[in-house]
Amino acid sequence: MGMGEPLDNIDECLNAIGIMCDQDGIGLGPRRITLSTAGIIPGINALTNLGPSSPNLAISLHAVTDDLRTSIMPVNKAYPLENLKKALLHYCQETGQGIFIEYLLLSGINDSPSHAQALAGYLKGLKVKVNLIFYNPGSGQGFSPSTPKAIIEFRAVLSNSGIFTHARRSKGSSALAACGQLGKACSLVVKYPQG
Repeated sequence: MGMGEPLDNIDECLNAIGIMCDQDGIGLGPRRITLSTAGIIPGINALTNLGPSSPNLAISLHAVTDDLRTSIMPVNKAYPLENLKKALLHYCQETGQGIFIEYLLLSGINDSPSHAQALAGYLKGLKVKVNLIFYNPGSGQGFSPSTPKAIIEFRAVLSNSGIFTHARRSKGSSALAACGQLGKACSLVVKYPQG
């Protein structure tokens, strides 16, 4: 996580997983690794082919209509929600694992009870845990964080639908960081000595 989209370089990603799990390498079990993706379906399919040796999978979802998701995540143009769900169902069936769903709450955009109901409907049939992520304002993107009331109501809808939901505490506000946010890191200028 935090190094760009890992499934854009699936060959090296699989190589890294192999090294991390190799007993002559780092020796981690695959369940000690979580790979976070925006939903690159060919990469998800490659992880599915690992079967029970696949690492945990986290999907940055953030919306469950194609129009809304495309507006905040252009990757949805290439990998729309219906196709993504098929890939996720196949992943769960073949690996026996559940999936983490990452959902960044944006005030007035994707945080209403009706959005939560739509999310619950989309996740039906999948074994998932939903991580609700707080938006850190100040990155100049024009978004605002959801109110505490909106977060409570959103989470209640998911919980009442039988979906385990965790509201993550924000730890990246000082760096304007959260899911996909790198406000301060992107604004840093590094000056190298001449010569």
